[in-house]
Amino acid sequence: MLALKPSHAWWHPEDVAGTLQDVAHEAGWESAERPGQWVRITRTFRDGSQEDWWAVEIVAGPYGPDKQERAIVATTDPESLPDISTWYLVTNLPAPTERPGSEPPFPPASLEEVIRLYGLRMWVEQSYKHVKHALGWSQYQVRSDTAIRRHWQSFCWYHASHPSASPSEEAREPSEPEAPPQSSIPADAAGTGKKINEGKAIRPQVSWPAALRAVRGWLEPWIMLRRYWSGWSPLPPPPAVQLLLSWLERGHAICLYSSA
Repeated sequence: MLALKPSHAWWHPEDVAGTLQDVAHEAGWESAERPGQWVRITRTFRDGSQEDWWAVEIVAGPYGPDKQERAIVATTDPESLPDISTWYLVTNLPAPTERPGSEPPFPPASLEEVIRLYGLRMWVEQSYKHVKHALGWSQYQVRSDTAIRRHWQSFCWYHASHPSASPSEEAREPSEPEAPPQSSIPADAAGTGKKINEGKAIRPQVSWPAALRAVRGWLEPWIMLRRYWSGWSPLPPPPAVQLLLSWLERGHAICLYSSA
């Protein structure tokens, strides 16, 4: 499901409406009692309040309920189509009456369902914006869906098992006064007017790479040891292995690159 611009157009004769906005204006709206092709939709919000919207299925150009993609216009005022409260949507969710007897690739969605699903977009974007910045969900360097989910699970596991690992703890006052930071500007470059990043040699206290290495230090050995032992024997692990697993479960990392 995507949002389009009101001017989204397709090839059409000059005297035929060829944009979503033009087709919506020709949907026969006169009043709430004579809505033409517009359908009243009551939206219910999280606080229990309700608001009447109007939606119309666009049947023009490449769009229609019997085609691969559907275009829908939803608004609070079909007469003026205000920019702030008008949605121009395209979706590949089939209409409930499309091709009776055939199994559609996705569950059919009525106009009410399409509007409800798109109404969740703001909440999803707002929540994901906070999540990806606070938890580093946008810092993965993988492409497959499985690898991305593993990345998310690793970081969520790290925060769940280390509730005290937060920026506030990192920013607590030191027990002794810190020495004034030394300038990283080379002596021969001082006073030359060149732009030099003074903080490039100083890593931030809250660093996603450091957090990732910290969680990998105990999570990967814990997973692999349990996997190896379960593939070797159905019995509980011996005390030495169990002690190591318990050590890792408490979030104590081991060096993954040590040859000792």
